Amino acid sequence: MDYSKNQSYFSRDFSIAGFIAGLAVLAVGLALLTRTGLTLYQNKNVNFSEVRFFILIPLVFFVTPGALAVIFNVPHRTISDFEYDASVEGYAFTLRQRALDALGIDKSEVKEAVPVILVGYDFEGADRVKQGGDGKWRSSICKVITMFFSRDKLYSYTMTFLTTKTGENEETNVFPYKDIVSVSSELMFQRAMVRERDIIIIAEAFKLAARGGTSLLTVNVLDSHYAREAVGTIRALIRRKNQA
Repeated sequence: MDYSKNQSYFSRDFSIAGFIAGLAVLAVGLALLTRTGLTLYQNKNVNFSEVRFFILIPLVFFVTPGALAVIFNVPHRTISDFEYDASVEGYAFTLRQRALDALGIDKSEVKEAVPVILVGYDFEGADRVKQGGDGKWRSSICKVITMFFSRDKLYSYTMTFLTTKTGENEETNVFPYKDIVSVSSELMFQRAMVRERDIIIIAEAFKLAARGGTSLLTVNVLDSHYAREAVGTIRALIRRKNQA
């Protein structure tokens, strides 16, 4: 995974209008300073204390703010929402074999249905959060749930990893079909810090609850349509297995 590329997604936004305005203000300030300098040069007898006002005004009100506006709005390369999602999903979909290894199973043992891979962003604890141009919220923490289906069990592998630097955590679970109480796709609320403000983000989550109410898989899914299809597939499989 290209961490530096992903970091650029969360880099400070720039404004072309702000950049141009900064250049204009800076140009005015420099023009005023140049004019004052020429006056001093051409009039050797002019006392500096008499014209310092005409130096301070351009510096304070034109050159300094203009330069800052230019610096903070220098156009820079950032990746798009699509490119960031593609980077994250590209890594997520390489985890299938790792998931099988962690669960200690072979793909020949889990042929009851096509594996389900759900990818989403987690916001709680994320140091970088951004709302994309498409209105969707993204963070620097990704959670991937990979599920496999054998004759009598659902195997799950959850990988949570950072997208802008190294750091990951994995978890495995095995659920006998008869112990699964519910599978659903629903809205959930998560807190996130955005520019030092505590906000609530509404995201769609996939949830699987097992008997006893203690087991739960959840992820803020990136592809809501796929998650709903996965819910239907798993429900149908569990229903078929429980009726057998």
